[in-house]
Amino acid sequence: MRLWAGLAVAVAVHIVLATSASAPQVHHGGDNAGYLSLAHSLVQDGSYREQWHPGQPEHSKYPPLYPAFLAAMIFAGAKSWGVFKASSLALTALATAFCFLWGRRMYGDRAGLVAAVLFGASYAVLYSAQWILSEPLFLALKTACLWLLAPRHGLGEPQRTDTPASASLGPAPWRLAAGLALAMAAYFTRAAALPLVAAVALWLATSRRWKALAAFAAAAAAPLFLWHTRSGGEYVSEFWLINPYQPDLGQAGLGDLAVRAATNAWLYAGDYIPNGLAGSLGGLAPLVGIALIAAAAVEWLRRVRSGPGVAEFFVVLYGGLMLAWPTQWAGDRFALPILPVTILYAYASAARLAKYGAKRAERGLTAAGRSGARAAARRKSARRDPRASPGQPLAAGWRRWAVGAALAAAVAVPAGLSWDRLRATSPGCAEATVAGGPWGCYAPNIRALHVMALFAGDHLPEGSVVYSRKPRLFYAFSGMQSVAYPRSRDPSRFMAVADSLGVGYVARSSWDGSEAAFVDPAVAAYPERFCRVAAFGSAATSISLLAIESRAAGITDTRTEGEDARAEGARTDREDADPALSRGQLRDCPPEGGSTAPSRAAVASMTVPFLRRSESR
Repeated sequence: MRLWAGLAVAVAVHIVLATSASAPQVHHGGDNAGYLSLAHSLVQDGSYREQWHPGQPEHSKYPPLYPAFLAAMIFAGAKSWGVFKASSLALTALATAFCFLWGRRMYGDRAGLVAAVLFGASYAVLYSAQWILSEPLFLALKTACLWLLAPRHGLGEPQRTDTPASASLGPAPWRLAAGLALAMAAYFTRAAALPLVAAVALWLATSRRWKALAAFAAAAAAPLFLWHTRSGGEYVSEFWLINPYQPDLGQAGLGDLAVRAATNAWLYAGDYIPNGLAGSLGGLAPLVGIALIAAAAVEWLRRVRSGPGVAEFFVVLYGGLMLAWPTQWAGDRFALPILPVTILYAYASAARLAKYGAKRAERGLTAAGRSGARAAARRKSARRDPRASPGQPLAAGWRRWAVGAALAAAVAVPAGLSWDRLRATSPGCAEATVAGGPWGCYAPNIRALHVMALFAGDHLPEGSVVYSRKPRLFYAFSGMQSVAYPRSRDPSRFMAVADSLGVGYVARSSWDGSEAAFVDPAVAAYPERFCRVAAFGSAATSISLLAIESRAAGITDTRTEGEDARAEGARTDREDADPALSRGQLRDCPPEGGSTAPSRAAVASMTVPFLRRSESR
């Protein structure tokens, strides 16, 4: 197979499946808006700050390479959600191409094509191709690094099969330099690439490439130190918490870590890896996952015995990270980096097993053929291929076809399941997005936040700060700085944080019920400090924008602690009801332009609002 033909097939399969199964909606998680905000900060003044936050602090959690990638797009004129989403598809297509090149270099054309098609057609990759997140860029950089640093050492070269990897043909100097640079680039895309950096260093040391190791250490030391100093080990500190989303639970002990490792091992082997490969496998997922990992482990052991390379070190280090990872963070997106290695090594193991079985069968058939050759010749049997020698039965022809059909099925079935799972919701979601904008296919209570953010951007004074459930997304849709309200039932804390940060408004939505728990008590306890700016939606999906009067406005708080407690106890237990917000208890304070909801055209627009607003200022 020609190089370009294999590349074209693998990439084309990925692009066709991804485009036909993707939907144009924008993810409601918030990371996408955070990345775009950081990118805009880089474009605007070269800083790396959290523009959505009223204090605009320096950002220290997400490494800067992916925001820099988005910044280049913004600088070139990109302002549409669709354009940024398309860049993710381009990056996953690039990762698929590098997967083919890596597999081809390791095991030959067929292995590279099978691994690349399976990887590019996997559910986790197709899913990642439609979101504005850092995983696609990380996958492309990591897979390119493995390709550049891989030795020529595979199934198609029997003379090298038993030679140590370190003794086989190593990468050329340019490949070595580029591979080391990409390992560092991967780390500055996602902190989870630290195992890749460590794997490269271990490989350089075990293969005795001392000059390259020294150069790598010298080049990496300064940026790693500077970034670690800036971030203050934020990810590391969260890593050791029992629950990163509930830091009050404290740090995990040895027993907690053991339970976490066992839980993650089952989750990844029985769910995230098999379902990340083929969509929803149901009850078959644990069997498929364990078989896949076992087959890959056999090949990994064989390669380690021959001399481990970067991929072998990476599997161990990243696998250990997956086991120690907080279970609240676990998911198929975190299994993505190990998916290409798992697929390729499982294929190599299966190919070796098939080759061994074929040889055993051929020996048996050859012996039987020789013993019956004279009798067959006397009968002038037509059961033998006239082109074959007496020792080659006709079965060899159909056996090749059977192996080819099995390979085709092994690729087509997972790809079809992945595509079908994503395609099931794509058409309806595409139609809803055309009419309802970037969140058109989500539930009404989710869409309401988008509508209110657009309203806030059009009507609130410049420099306003808003409490919201999703502050980064609220900023992206409105251009207004936003912070999350305190997740505390203490009304005085709600007000104290608002006063300290200059929060003048709160978007009280029905996102998940947390508003009833954390917003309503403050409104019930301090009704004189709130007024209603606007309200949209029905009772079950309502969202209200409330103004918060500052203490500087002359309002004094004369409550005692006992009165605060009685006000807290008086609030409703119904999560979606907000009696404190009823028109009989709060006065209205509509803006000068009125409280009319945004137009349908504004809601349906796929332009990123805060980028458009910043351009018009």
